[in-house]
Amino acid sequence: MELRSKDTGTIVLPENYDKLRMLQYFRVILTGPKCDEVKIGDAIVVDPQAVIKFKKDDQEYFLTREENVGAVIRETDK
Repeated sequence: MELRSKDTGTIVLPENYDKLRMLQYFRVILTGPKCDEVKIGDAIVVDPQAVIKFKKDDQEYFLTREENVGAVIRETDK
């Protein structure tokens, strides 16, 4: 199954899509100094069980390791 957006982006869903439906995406607001692939502003797809949730100043945040990221969704320059 393939979904197309209005621009040149394409999302290809694998055959095991049903197993992937429990994945969630998060927006990256901060990265560590050794983070190579994920950049601030990216959206990442992560298994919610690989995420630590915490609150600071009534705002909920999520923390994970780069190795837990299943996919990076990044806007590209046209």
